[in-house]
Amino acid sequence: MQQKMPQLNLIGTFNCVKDSMQLLHKENPKLVFINLEHLNAEKFLQLQQMQSTKCSIIFITPGTIEENIKHLPTQLMETKTVDKKQLRLKIDDTTHLVKFENIIRLQAQGNYTLFYLNNRTKPVISSRTLKFYRNQLGEKQFIRAHRSHLINRNFIENITNKNGKQVILKDGTAIKVSRRRAKELNSI
Repeated sequence: MQQKMPQLNLIGTFNCVKDSMQLLHKENPKLVFINLEHLNAEKFLQLQQMQSTKCSIIFITPGTIEENIKHLPTQLMETKTVDKKQLRLKIDDTTHLVKFENIIRLQAQGNYTLFYLNNRTKPVISSRTLKFYRNQLGEKQFIRAHRSHLINRNFIENITNKNGKQVILKDGTAIKVSRRRAKELNSI
């Protein structure tokens, strides 16, 4: 399902209605999938508590997941950003809201993205592509140096022509710039 709908952010899976209700009230999701295969009468009655939430509920069986995706409302398919200046990022099995100002750069690693943050020494890996984040971050604060790097403009120390065009970041990292992207960088 994540492949067909990469904008979905899985916040948890539960076998206990009580645990799922705690997370529902904390995260306020737009959409909840409930697998009928694991639902007994007692759990079904407990689900009445979900009426107080503002989420859409889809009851599924493993065979109907693909069919249900086709019939989802378009507003559920839109990427959810909590704020225009932050995004959700899973770090150490916990979902965090990361402010754009804390992102130094993003680096593509195949179908994964490495986040280099100013408040962490090691990069954080995400299972989404750089293209996905490019669309969320926008072009005002982040520029694309080449196919595998998005750079936060606020962390650029200088731009040099030594060994080809390179961007030197405030943390000392040197990132090569493609010829096609060099014109965009000249306007900084």
